[in-house]
Amino acid sequence: RVKHGIALRVIRSREKDFGSVYPSGQDLREMRHAPAGMVFPITTYVYDNKVVILSSKKETFGLLIESEDITKAHRNYFDALWRISG
Repeated sequence: RVKHGIALRVIRSREKDFGSVYPSGQDLREMRHAPAGMVFPITTYVYDNKVVILSSKKETFGLLIESEDITKAHRNYFDALWRISG
């Protein structure tokens, strides 16, 4: 990703954070914390026209959705959350 100049934006839950795993600005990565009380038990990636949803290690499953409409919706959700995260 870094080698190809692909930037990454990450929103983490403060409650689940355990230090500066992703120092903001390094490796083309910018990280923010979600508002207090927002805990994310899954990981979601949005790229191209795909959404990848990965469950917790306890549940161990993944889902890849290839859809322009679903990707657009998830980008909008992410952008809205990004704006209110610090």
